[in-house]
Amino acid sequence: MPNATGTAIALYDSNDSRAGNSYIVVGASWVGRDGMWHDGADGPTCVGTDTASRTHVRLGIVDVKGGQEGTAGPRVVWLRCLN
Repeated sequence: MPNATGTAIALYDSNDSRAGNSYIVVGASWVGRDGMWHDGADGPTCVGTDTASRTHVRLGIVDVKGGQEGTAGPRVVWLRCLN
């Protein structure tokens, strides 16, 4: 499910929306349903901004260690729009 601006997405293993993980997706390279890659300057069009809608995506996540303050932790490096 996206946030209201389409810049982040929350993932859930079940219908319980209290137990999810959120990731910032804007800036990550992404591929649309048509198979075309985009550089990530704009957020993925398949994510949208409707916070009640569900979107199927596949994420490539890396865990950043160290670095500057605030840069450590899981980061989305690519996103693939599904169905």
